[in-house]
Amino acid sequence: MADVFLITEIVATPQLATQRSDNSVSIPGTEESIWRPGTNYKDGTGSKCPITYKSASVDAKLSPDLKMKGSILLSKKWAGKSFVIRGSLDVGGTKSIIFSSAERTAPPTIPDTGYPIVIDGQTFSFDNPTSGHVCPVPYHIVGDLAWAVVSTTSDEIKCPTTTLLELNWAIATAPKGPNFVPNKTGKLGVDFEGMYPIRVFRFFLPLNLEVPQSSDFTARYKKWWTGWIMEKIWNYGNPNPGNKLQYDTTSGGSSYNMGHCGGSFDLKTWVDNPKPFLNCYDLAGISQLGCCILVETDSSDALQSLWVFQYPYGYILKGALYGWVAKGLCNNPFWQSSPTTNILVDPGSTQNSPPPNTRHPFGNHAWLEVVTENDLVGRKAIDATVANWPGSGNPPPNPPYPELGTRNRGEYQDAHVDKAAGGYGNLDPNISTAPHSLGNCYLNDTYLLKYTGPPPGGMPRLGVYSATGTMPPIRLNSTVVLPPVVPTPPRISQRRLDAMEFITAAGGQVQPISDAGGGINDAPLTEAVITGLVSQDTNLRYQGADLRLAPGLAQAEYMFKDTAQQGDKGDLSVTVRVFENTEDPVGALAAALSGFERDLADITRPLPQPIGSHSIATTRNIYFIRGNVLVLLAFQALELPSTDDFSNAIMIALRIESHMAQSTDAPAFRSPSTDLSELVRTVKVGEPFKLKCSGSDDFAAVAVCSSSDPETILPTGPADSGAFTLYALKKGTADITFTVAHSDTLYPQSRTISITAE
Repeated sequence: MADVFLITEIVATPQLATQRSDNSVSIPGTEESIWRPGTNYKDGTGSKCPITYKSASVDAKLSPDLKMKGSILLSKKWAGKSFVIRGSLDVGGTKSIIFSSAERTAPPTIPDTGYPIVIDGQTFSFDNPTSGHVCPVPYHIVGDLAWAVVSTTSDEIKCPTTTLLELNWAIATAPKGPNFVPNKTGKLGVDFEGMYPIRVFRFFLPLNLEVPQSSDFTARYKKWWTGWIMEKIWNYGNPNPGNKLQYDTTSGGSSYNMGHCGGSFDLKTWVDNPKPFLNCYDLAGISQLGCCILVETDSSDALQSLWVFQYPYGYILKGALYGWVAKGLCNNPFWQSSPTTNILVDPGSTQNSPPPNTRHPFGNHAWLEVVTENDLVGRKAIDATVANWPGSGNPPPNPPYPELGTRNRGEYQDAHVDKAAGGYGNLDPNISTAPHSLGNCYLNDTYLLKYTGPPPGGMPRLGVYSATGTMPPIRLNSTVVLPPVVPTPPRISQRRLDAMEFITAAGGQVQPISDAGGGINDAPLTEAVITGLVSQDTNLRYQGADLRLAPGLAQAEYMFKDTAQQGDKGDLSVTVRVFENTEDPVGALAAALSGFERDLADITRPLPQPIGSHSIATTRNIYFIRGNVLVLLAFQALELPSTDDFSNAIMIALRIESHMAQSTDAPAFRSPSTDLSELVRTVKVGEPFKLKCSGSDDFAAVAVCSSSDPETILPTGPADSGAFTLYALKKGTADITFTVAHSDTLYPQSRTISITAE
């Protein structure tokens, strides 16, 4: 008789909320099935059912709430033997035992028919990677676990199937911000809405086996984590197989929704379908997300990461430019701008040197400063844009390394800025309130962005404030004042440009509203409409869309492939951002234009005619506003578009604007209803409940929902067609905000209601 070991189900009870890739959420304290045979759980590099536990113990062994169901049939040879069930992972070609059950003993005699064992809730333990360490390093166990029944005499019964599991550990609930505090004494933070995005875990977390086991780890875990996340980021683009991620050597533009004062990082695109180019804001953004998952017990950023924006920055010393290691040393980051120059030029070269030795500086730059010592000895810089590359020759024999949090601000500047070339910025903070300072570094602690709403004197966050890749109006209203793009006379050197001034100073064309339509758009902006307008008389073929919502904003990106060209050359995306009013698109355009590390005067290009009420073009982008809609046409290749490709894009922009002009001034516009089919005010703790808008035929497929207190009432999603699922975790009251968009016009509507859990 053959031995048999079968697993029929694995269930688990998460302790912390995790937002999955389909926007559903694991519910803390609620048991759920995370594996059954015959089901495809593959999702990116993990499982469709990831869960997160709380890593608050320093015990040598951990026993997560993970239970196995199945059966074992032991043959006679197992009589009287002790055995355990083990789960193992293949890590780097080596079988590593992860889980072990408590020891059991077979009966002294077993009949010829075998001894059956029903597995119903078998639990397991594993070695705590932070045993004895008072540190909050998160980690995970992820992969296809192989299971076996193993005796003390090395007998083994292998389960014929592996189980794909994704189990994460963090010390506290995911950060909930805030992005704004009423005064400078408050603590700002990234807002994950109390749910860890699974993509940030997949990108950064070490396996449990990769966490160092050393007696001094409590004292050095911050330095270790800083080095770990920066190595992850650096290796994502270096070496660069297939040109997946490279610094934008033409414009220094952001591809992940970041500006010089931060933004909402587009984590989904970064992990799932990376765009081919990026800039320092993108690298600082993903770095700050890595910092923000190393949390204290109050969910605050243990590294206290601080966004630093410097304007001007200066010429760079030679090093390894992100994504361009194969090209050797670089001291000329915009070497592919027109006319093309060399990536490494004579250090005496400047912007006035003739090609191919024209040397371009970073017009501005952003990096992070973190606290890596427990005794707060001072902040250290982290930056992956240009790595130091020690040794002689080109390329040097030693591998390059990014800034890992070992240098203070002055040491960081000395290591990267070519001061001999001149034109570099000072390291003093810019202070916009008395006593004023004309320093070139803009930081949260000193530089208060103008805030248009109450309370006066408040402070919005500089840096990454979420990972959704959207720019909701509540954020735009606090970031409309930006560092200048043109020199200002000394007498007004402290004055910052507002959004409209920023656009016009950058070369934007502004038409009177009466000539360009200032009303709310009522023209359809659906997949079918945009596809028809783009593909008309072009080789562009539709590839898919990505619709995202935030309060006051619907954002749809439509992607097109140029079938007549090789690679991604000629590929185009059309992004429409639909707002509730006609003021917010202006702030959104200014925020988008703040996403370039190169001076805007060097990268704007003329349009043959104004488009809409506001329009501007850069080397690969065309922006225009019509009514309450901001439209962006962006070429996706690192290589600049040809003259013909750009001319075609202008014609597409004009067709879209003409389509919108037919109904922008309509006396009425279509918007979705936020009336609920049932107004819920009170719910029971421990139970799910739904909110559903009436008139669901008018809704776009995507909807979003958030809670002011996700530890009391948690949106569990995914939300669609005006329907939202939530769960009451504990007694209390929370404000629930939901946002829907019209199926045709994409006009967004939001509503907030107060719900009490009893």
